Amino acid sequence: MVIPSPSYQYAFVPAGNTANPTDYAASNTKSGLAAGRYDIYIKDANAVPETCGRKVVSSVEINNLVPTGMDLDGGGLPIRTEKSAY
Repeated sequence: MVIPSPSYQYAFVPAGNTANPTDYAASNTKSGLAAGRYDIYIKDANAVPETCGRKVVSSVEINNLVPTGMDLDGGGLPIRTEKSAY
């Protein structure tokens, strides 16, 4: 019998909400979140039957976005292309 290695999926949802199956993704990072509080869930994607995720962190506060990437606009001026929260 071959036992597959765990393949985890992660969900970042507004604090107080329960993660839905469509909230999960393979990446353990998330971009594009607005400032606010979030709960983080993890689940094993290989579990049969598919199981609910488990909340591992509650009410993480996301503050202002900070630029993490730059590019130039058509006039040669720098513009922010990527942002991350802290």
